[in-house]
Amino acid sequence: MKNKADEEEKEEELHYRMKYFQELDELEDRKMTKKELKDLIKETIHESTPEGDVIMAYSSDTETFWYYADTKSIPYWVLDTVARLYTINNNCKCVCVNYQEEFYKGKDKTLSQKEEDEQKIEEKKEEEKKEEEKSVFAKFKTYNKGRGNESKEKTIRKYQIMTETSNRFTYKGRLSDHEDNDENIENDGVEPAKKAPLGIDFATFKSRFSSAASEDKIKTS
Repeated sequence: MKNKADEEEKEEELHYRMKYFQELDELEDRKMTKKELKDLIKETIHESTPEGDVIMAYSSDTETFWYYADTKSIPYWVLDTVARLYTINNNCKCVCVNYQEEFYKGKDKTLSQKEEDEQKIEEKKEEEKKEEEKSVFAKFKTYNKGRGNESKEKTIRKYQIMTETSNRFTYKGRLSDHEDNDENIENDGVEPAKKAPLGIDFATFKSRFSSAASEDKIKTS
């Protein structure tokens, strides 16, 4: 029973993690005036998530999404999903980073780097082979050295997908602290913004994005 409950929880998390990407992608790219951006702080949404309820608004002054929740430790992926919904509801695509797009850009860049490194290893092996042909006495020593370097390269280098930019979030208090008026919204108590994780490996990418992209038919860039 526990395993089934865990699987259902993971499915719910994966489903929520991938929500609103397509709607965000299809949203019109429009330039917003300073006043429109400033007024976004007055627009809030109240969303029920797998990690609890979240109230969110966007502050153009800090360029972060402000959120209220009964726990400060809401995972980044939850906040990012709520930010996409906020963006769609308020037609403000210019303030929201599409993490999926950034992720695939990072993935392509990482794969290119991996291919480049593998090519350099192959070129190095070719050079060593030529050196072996020049010196019969150095053949065994050079061969062992080449094998050792190849193994070391594979062991040390771990490739991670990095995103160049991401949405940022600032915790403003509990749900009960929120009041939908300018006096509360414009307060100066700004905590450090929560940022996206620095990197993610291929295994995590596969489990989090590949299956969901197939299931939900999410567009990729």
